[in-house]
Amino acid sequence: MTPRENARELQDVQIMAEKTDSVLLAVSEAVCAGTYALDNYRWSFTVLQEMSGELRDKLIEMTERAMEEIRKEKEQEEM
Repeated sequence: MTPRENARELQDVQIMAEKTDSVLLAVSEAVCAGTYALDNYRWSFTVLQEMSGELRDKLIEMTERAMEEIRKEKEQEEM
């Protein structure tokens, strides 16, 4: 990947993290306020779980790709 593609991908992951954090904050504040039954937030927790799973998967993918690039570079240096 080019540096520009890497930067764009990192920016996308940052946005994913900010969205997840925002949903978590909103749900936490609503639940802590205690004005509604917890069942009213069921779907919020589902969405939050999906968002955090997508973020985790993207970070795993990026880490694996970066480690593979490091391995390839090291192999080329040893030649």
